[in-house]
Amino acid sequence: MRLNPGGRPGEISLLKPRDLRMSLHSGSAHDLSFAAALALGRELGMKIPEDQNIKIVAIQVEDVQTLGEKMTPAVEASVPWR
Repeated sequence: MRLNPGGRPGEISLLKPRDLRMSLHSGSAHDLSFAAALALGRELGMKIPEDQNIKIVAIQVEDVQTLGEKMTPAVEASVPWR
């Protein structure tokens, strides 16, 4: 499954590491892609599951410009464990 940038707020997607976009820059540890972070952890001897055993739950946001501690109503309504 791929991320859907035009998805409806609250849409839930189950992703795998390969579904996440690669970083375009690597001049900083703050710009490390998820796949690169997994690979680095493995190189450092950390116990990290194989990619096929990692599941990522992504929720489509409604507003990417406003930071806050609460979900927007549309997103909160879609989260089954709230």
